Amino acid sequence: PCHDTLQPCEQRVQEGSALPYCKFHLETGDGAIEVVDHPTNKGVGKIVIARMDLPRGYKMVYWGKRVRWRGCKGEDRAMSFLQNGGVIDPFECVGQQLQYMACPGPGERSNTKCTDVCFGKTYDTRLVGREFETSEPVKKNHQLLQWYGSKDWFETRDIPRTNVGTVEYPAPQRRQRQVRKALKDLNTAEAKEGARGATMDATATKKIKLTTAPEPAAATAATAAATAAAAGVPLPVPVPVTRVVAAVVTAVAEAEAEKDNAGQEAPPQQPPVPAPAVPAV
Repeated sequence: PCHDTLQPCEQRVQEGSALPYCKFHLETGDGAIEVVDHPTNKGVGKIVIARMDLPRGYKMVYWGKRVRWRGCKGEDRAMSFLQNGGVIDPFECVGQQLQYMACPGPGERSNTKCTDVCFGKTYDTRLVGREFETSEPVKKNHQLLQWYGSKDWFETRDIPRTNVGTVEYPAPQRRQRQVRKALKDLNTAEAKEGARGATMDATATKKIKLTTAPEPAAATAATAAATAAAAGVPLPVPVPVTRVVAAVVTAVAEAEAEKDNAGQEAPPQQPPVPAPAVPAV
């Protein structure tokens, strides 16, 4: 739109230009946005703010000269173009506003994105561009932020990545619902794991309680376990595991019972019952 009326421009696109701007707006920029200095952080430099409420999907153009990456003068602000078409270099393009969009800080999120729509041909010698649009509604005086793509952009330039929003020019904050959802998922996973562990403990306890009288094989395993524990020799674990657990618990219980009953007389043993005599034929 125009700067004074904020109404859509009715002028024709400049003849021979690949960009969807008239000559006036190509030199002065889009009237819906404005480039200003960051009010509190000189390290951020210039930023882009909205001069009016912008709807989601508002179209803009990131434009400049089409050059090879090695010949790019404004390499920090270069934008990828068509495949094998080099990059878009906004260096010395006065009316190009989007090159000054700041990157969201750790507690902020971007509200613009580029599309696959490009203006110009692969080997065009004219000014070329790439379409940008707002990914959400942007209120008046709020900043337009562009994600630079990686933290390496800051690390290679030794620039600290900080939040850029201010009271005068706010920036969109990261959605707390994403953080709450992550915490909720974590708590749910922990709760499920705890319930699963409690169920396994209850099942194991029930199996142990049901083992009142060990089978001969279990009794043999229990005796072997007690003997190995006294001698300090590890005992191979037989299969199935549940029977071994019951046998070990039984062996421990028997050892504790023997300790408690130390010094007491053992109950008298019943003499064996003789087998009946078989009469001779």
